Amino acid sequence: DRWVVNCLARRVGQARAAEVDWEVPRYSINLSTATLFDAQFRALVDRHVRGAPLPEETLCFELGWDAAVEHPVELLRVAGSLRALGCRFAIGSPAGNAKQKCPAGKPAGH
Repeated sequence: DRWVVNCLARRVGQARAAEVDWEVPRYSINLSTATLFDAQFRALVDRHVRGAPLPEETLCFELGWDAAVEHPVELLRVAGSLRALGCRFAIGSPAGNAKQKCPAGKPAGH
């Protein structure tokens, strides 16, 4: 997940440098369960958001339903910290084909 965020930040930075008026699209990044336990992931995202290659409103992080149900405490911690940066957060549905937004401070599925 760190690799994806780093590559995305680099590519967006290059595109913005090449075309000043380029509007950054919204990106969805699927998170692995391991990222829920990565204490440095938020700092990485924060560095790229505050460093401006990735405007916060362009990032939506997604976590699979099973990981969210199995690790609700970690989910709330990670989702809350990413939302505090202005990023969006979504959880895959049990069927795996639709996304459900997870409001900060609410358990998964609520």
